[in-house]
Amino acid sequence: MFNKPIVAEDLEKRVSAKLIAKRVVVFQTLGSTNDFAKRLAQNGEGCGTLILTNEQTEGHGRQGRRWYAPANAGLWFSIILEPTQPTDMFGLVSLLAAVALAKTIERITFLSPALKWPNDVLINSKKVSGILLESQFSNNRSASLVLGIGINVNQKQTDFPEEIRQTATSLRAQTKHAIDRVSLLIDFLHNLEYFYLKFNDGNFGLIIDAWKERCPFLGKDISLQQNKDEIIGRFENLDEYGRMALRLQNGQMKYLSAGEPNFIQRGEQCYS
Repeated sequence: MFNKPIVAEDLEKRVSAKLIAKRVVVFQTLGSTNDFAKRLAQNGEGCGTLILTNEQTEGHGRQGRRWYAPANAGLWFSIILEPTQPTDMFGLVSLLAAVALAKTIERITFLSPALKWPNDVLINSKKVSGILLESQFSNNRSASLVLGIGINVNQKQTDFPEEIRQTATSLRAQTKHAIDRVSLLIDFLHNLEYFYLKFNDGNFGLIIDAWKERCPFLGKDISLQQNKDEIIGRFENLDEYGRMALRLQNGQMKYLSAGEPNFIQRGEQCYS
């Protein structure tokens, strides 16, 4: 029942989020929803458009990492947004998306997801979702955001390629039962629109506080890979832009944006 392809008509009938899903485009197979969305945004089209594919063959995450996205097993989609806030605040959008998804997972599965800066959602220390935020300027130079999200929903743990089986998981693997992907998506879009409206209203503190409540790494020593260098410090806080405030071993504070380092983690936390 839950492994049937999603069709646009089902979503359009049920979706209540109008600002971020004014238009729904669904593919059976697509290389990358983010790449497709960026082409629309470049032409000045598609604000509020949701692009979803049942199978993604060239999905990618931060720093070009490949995303495993098999047919009818997860949610692979992108949303085109035009925030009203300045571009230096755009990094908060990936944080609010993570919070929105965490709230959806909490409500539907009763699991307790953890958020890993800047854009991962974990369950029992394994990655269940990744978020990719990309800026796109149209031909008239107006700025859009493409919010790409991959959620592992109904894969069995043994379905994952061996090289990621120890670090990735799905909602089905964690709950031991299949999940209705459309219901999950509808709930997420509702939560996303709520937090996105708060963002456009300038209520950044609400977003940052909600994210910090779900991050188990705050106040702990962590390791980040930046190019070939390892940076070690204590994850002390998020600033108002959503940047990581890292207290280095020499006592200095370093602020890191989402696109800069690869968060490895230290101590008793998992590696990814």
